[in-house]
Parts: sequence; structure tokens; C-alpha cells
Amino acid sequence: MGLLEARVHDLLKTWQQQRSVPPWPHALTMGRLVSRALRLRRSALIQTGCLPSTYAVSYLLPCLLSNQPIRLVTTAHRRNQITTETLPALKTWLLTTPASQRSLIWPDILTPEEWLQTGNRDSHSAPSNPTLTIIEPAEHLEDWTRQFFSQHLDWSSLVAAFAQAPQRREPVLTAW
Repeated sequence: MGLLEARVHDLLKTWQQQRSVPPWPHALTMGRLVSRALRLRRSALIQTGCLPSTYAVSYLLPCLLSNQPIRLVTTAHRRNQITTETLPALKTWLLTTPASQRSLIWPDILTPEEWLQTGNRDSHSAPSNPTLTIIEPAEHLEDWTRQFFSQHLDWSSLVAAFAQAPQRREPVLTAW
């Protein structure tokens, strides 16, 4: 186990012991898996089957302690929750913990639309050192992508297009 995995494991264990809410049973495992993926700079797909608020600390803690640029892709509602509640609480707690002696790296939090809009462009890093991306919840990725790349036409926009290219009217109306 690497240094990041060990630190995250110990901190998550302490975090859970200090909370009155029963801990998510897989928090330590997820923290180690995310830490290992960050350390090795490898992809990891982790599906939990529970609410993100249940397991968020398990992946946010390794992100905060990692020295790498990280993008978190999530809904606007979750972004608001993470930036106003989860991350500040975690940061405050970490600053009171002796095991956390260095600055914390905040992830760049994007909505799916913002992330898809940026494409593969990485503003934080060179191509040989890409920004790592966490997608929460990944099970919606297909829907987000389909919605982003879909074009919606109404009749008025078709009429305008037909005025510019009348020869395309018949094939379009036949296909529609």
C-alpha cells in the first residue's frame, strides 16, 4: 500500500469514528481504491449503488490530499452541495488533524455540460500529464452525452434551411 493509500485509510477511519452517523461499510475500500488510482495515474470505474452523499468523503479525501489536478464532473445540485457543505467541512476537519500537514488541492468541479464542452482540452496540464477525471454518478454519462450532442430542430428552423437550400427539402421531409 502506498503512502497516499495509508494516509487516506487512517484519516477516513478517524473521520468515521468522529461521526454520529453510521459509516458507509465500503468507505475505507473506496478511499484506498481511489488513492491507488491517483497514485498510479490509472483509470478506475467504481459503481456503488448508493447515494453520492453517502460515499463522497471516500473519494474527496484522496482528491484533496493528492498533488495532481483533478476534475470532478457532477450535477449542478451536487456541485453546490460539495462546494458549500462537504468540502468546507472536510477541509476544516483536516486542518485540525495532525496527519494533514500540507496544503490541500481542491478539485475543479464541472457540470456534465461544462465538461463535455471543454472536450479533451486540459487547461491544467500537458498532454503527457493529463488531469484526472472523476464522474459522479457515472451511470448517467451516456444520457448526458446523448443530450449534449443531440440537435433539436423545430419547423421554423427547417423552413429557414429549406429557403437556403430548396433541393434538400424533399429528402429531409421524406426522412422525417
